[in-house]
Amino acid sequence: MSNGISFKVILLTPAFRNMDASLEEAAKVSGASELKTMVRVTLPLMASPIILVLALQLLRIFQSFETEQLLGTPFGFFVYSTLIFDLVRDIPPRYGEATVLASITLLIVALIIPVQRWMLHRRLYTTVTAGFKPGLVDLGPLKWILFGLITVLVVLLTIAPVAQLILQSFMTRAGYFDIQPTFTLSHWSKVLTDSFFLSALGNTIILASTAAILSPLLFSFLAYVLVRTRWRGRILLDLIIWGSGAVPGMLSGLGLLWLFIGTPGFNVLYGTLFALLIVVVIQGNTTGVNVAKGTFVQIGQEMEEAARVAGAGWFRTYFRIWIPLLMPTLTLLAVLNFTFAANTTSSIILLADAGTQTLSIMALEFASPGTGLWEEASIISVIIILLTLGPAVVARIFGLKVGLRHS
Repeated sequence: MSNGISFKVILLTPAFRNMDASLEEAAKVSGASELKTMVRVTLPLMASPIILVLALQLLRIFQSFETEQLLGTPFGFFVYSTLIFDLVRDIPPRYGEATVLASITLLIVALIIPVQRWMLHRRLYTTVTAGFKPGLVDLGPLKWILFGLITVLVVLLTIAPVAQLILQSFMTRAGYFDIQPTFTLSHWSKVLTDSFFLSALGNTIILASTAAILSPLLFSFLAYVLVRTRWRGRILLDLIIWGSGAVPGMLSGLGLLWLFIGTPGFNVLYGTLFALLIVVVIQGNTTGVNVAKGTFVQIGQEMEEAARVAGAGWFRTYFRIWIPLLMPTLTLLAVLNFTFAANTTSSIILLADAGTQTLSIMALEFASPGTGLWEEASIISVIIILLTLGPAVVARIFGLKVGLRHS
């Protein structure tokens, strides 16, 4: 639940940040109430991003794996992704049944894509033009109620679990307060000096940093092709992008595993960080490209046309006009891809070997019922949180300030 809420919030933030407040002001001047303004102006303007986020979240539900694997499978409770994993690792592997389950999401995508493309071609929700004016909404007395609700959610879904992980990492045996000594640093010392941990930490940093740098540029270019060009193959490209996101990470990894092992010339890629980077980009492109598409749709064409009239070429227009306008979204995508690459397990677990193991895989192995090293798993989880929290804080403080600012 916590991942779902944060996922929706961080995806919708750039859309609301880019919305022209003068449209809402005009509605209020005409006598519309706050509620009527929200229903008649704000929601129609935000229809495309909201529908997009709901569609992406629906796909994420089918791809969720780690929490369900740890908490559900010991009691025989399976969800979509863990059932696929169970079928794949069965003896013999039941690849056919796993593939049939994966095809269910393709049916969902077949319904999502026409609606999303219809919203795109309406183009009635362009909210950033040459006269763009951002602004804030006064919540009045509701702000304290909303503040209280948000505080409760943050405590229950973020602070409490993280505090439990930190406490557990320092305990001699997680959950046992009657053992003496109750707390110890021995687990931290063991993990931090372990050569496998140091190797996994380096692999995670390299994988996440590379994904954070390359993915936003690639996704923004693909979004530009889909929204701003008349290339005949853009519909097929859009279908491919949505389809790749519909395939669960476990099956994406399995498909690439077959490709790398069974195709001559590709077997050298198995067990390399490049193979992990490929699957991370594939898994993130549906979200990344569609978030960038939502921003392109919101921004009017007159600024690009003015740059072209002034004699600027495509590259200069893109880097002098689009990049500054897209900077909040690009920063968001960089943070999302860094976090996803550092946290992902299901999509890369079949492609990683002992030399390319990441922290997330290491933590999952430690926390598995057959291993039960909860203290070591908690330590690695805390390190992953610290690793992903840093870029998020830096992006929030500095990254969004280089884009569109509130007046």
